[in-house]
Amino acid sequence: KDNQVAILTTFYNIDPSYSLVRVVEDQVKMFVLHNYKIKLLVDKGFNEQELHGIWKHPNVTICKFRDVSRSNEGILPVNYMDQVNGLYEELKEILKDVKIVIAHDVILQPAHIIHNLASRRLAHERFDLKWLHWCHSASAQQVRCSDEAASEIMKEKFPHSVACYPNAWDRKRVAQSYGYEMDEVKVVYHPSDIEEILFGKKIDFSEYTSLSEEDKNKLDKEINYPIQLSRDLVNEFALL
Repeated sequence: KDNQVAILTTFYNIDPSYSLVRVVEDQVKMFVLHNYKIKLLVDKGFNEQELHGIWKHPNVTICKFRDVSRSNEGILPVNYMDQVNGLYEELKEILKDVKIVIAHDVILQPAHIIHNLASRRLAHERFDLKWLHWCHSASAQQVRCSDEAASEIMKEKFPHSVACYPNAWDRKRVAQSYGYEMDEVKVVYHPSDIEEILFGKKIDFSEYTSLSEEDKNKLDKEINYPIQLSRDLVNEFALL
């Protein structure tokens, strides 16, 4: 199905304070508003009752996969291959009618090694399945773990994939970190609306000139405080 896209996450919930949730929300919004159908892959413990807004659009299908071991230190359990094989089978079934997968943090985070290995296995088998790995940091990919064989696999370039990064400045670092050529690192800027994120809705600045000085000062503080250094910090840096 040409108008179907899968978004692979490891979400337990859609906590709006987690920046990655906002990135995925923007992607879902852009796709469904242009008549794409989305398969949103989430952890088995994901609570669908929490969903609201664009997440509940009829073009969004929630697909849950099994719980697997996670470790921020890259420590794999003795039976990790059983978990990899089980997750692979589930991904294979969920993605059987999909040709595009957007994957978030699967090749970056040490906690997602099992997701990484299962995805790689499927990627080796499905030549028609394109993986877009959304990188949210230019940090080196996770290749060190408690199992040498797994570590060697993760050192290889992820098959049939490109990397997507939100700015052009770090493209070279991303390419070097993940084994891509420069033209395989695609720059895709975040479309997030800073006003909407901070205030929940658009601000009508056309009414700004009619405000009292007191209200203008109050609004200026509300708008500028979250996105600029305080005057004290600016003065402190000036002394360095």
